[in-house]
Amino acid sequence: MELSDTQGRVAILVVVLLVLAIGWFMWKKSGPSTPTLGPGQTLQNPFGTGTPPRSGPAAPAGVPGR
Repeated sequence: MELSDTQGRVAILVVVLLVLAIGWFMWKKSGPSTPTLGPGQTLQNPFGTGTPPRSGPAAPAGVPGR
């Protein structure tokens, strides 16, 4: 295959584009993943809003009259 013919130039172009596409794909996938935040959490407030979780029974009220 000589570089002067059209098929050779097209083959080189295809190989270069393939290498660039693979490099771009690997570069995009190599970054850190997006964090999964819990309910009430944000990136600015990672500890949440301060409200207790609602998974268990309600806490008993204090003894009245004290």
